[in-house]
Amino acid sequence: MSLNMVCLDLDARSLALWGHRRYRHSDTGYLVHAASRQIFGALGPQPFFTELERGRVLGYTAAGEEQLRACLAAAAGDALLGAVFSLPDVCLRPMPETWQTGARYRFSVFCRPTVRHTYDQDGPATETIKVESDVWLRKTYNDWKAAGKPGTLHNYRQQHKHGIEETYLDWLKNRLFPAARLESAIVAGSRSAFMYARGGKDHDGPPSRSEKRSWPETTFTGTLTVADPAAFDRLIRHGVGRHAAFGFGMLLLRAAD
Repeated sequence: MSLNMVCLDLDARSLALWGHRRYRHSDTGYLVHAASRQIFGALGPQPFFTELERGRVLGYTAAGEEQLRACLAAAAGDALLGAVFSLPDVCLRPMPETWQTGARYRFSVFCRPTVRHTYDQDGPATETIKVESDVWLRKTYNDWKAAGKPGTLHNYRQQHKHGIEETYLDWLKNRLFPAARLESAIVAGSRSAFMYARGGKDHDGPPSRSEKRSWPETTFTGTLTVADPAAFDRLIRHGVGRHAAFGFGMLLLRAAD
């Protein structure tokens, strides 16, 4: 299946007003996802990357320009939703149909370096809870526990916070494998931010049970080499890490040579 990179012009004000009217919160990634699904359905770009300062959304889609413009025209009846996205004159760039083993690319990716795990919650009935955590917080907890819990967990993390970048880079290397080999990379920026997570399964309306959680948001830049073309194609289409539906994990590439 062919794949295109699409550039959508974004009207941030219309997105915020539409999101407040429908969802009562202002998380940009969530609202771009929701508006995209309302307008484009399964053709909506995913993974995608939102550049608010440039007023645009980049993403990968199997749709062609005519299909996207038809979806936008159909959404024009809703004054707010219809104003959220528009297509510039040059809006699509076809991606390679096949990737070459050994091809080198410079990359940038904005993602959440997290890990999913379980723990047992004590109470009247012990319950195994599935959670998602910052990969460094989880690693330092495991290291602290393995060391016999010396002192408090907070102090242990303060003593080992120099390892945050190394932990994040190891996470990235593991997420690229086996699709690509990481030649070099740096953490170009990182922060903790809040994001709404849907607790229910109703995807047709506002979250039935939403939680506001703090997770890391990290930008990696560097150079990679394609190791497994088929796996690399899946990586491009599915994104790096979790939350690809909400603006994370889109690999932006340009030739390194």
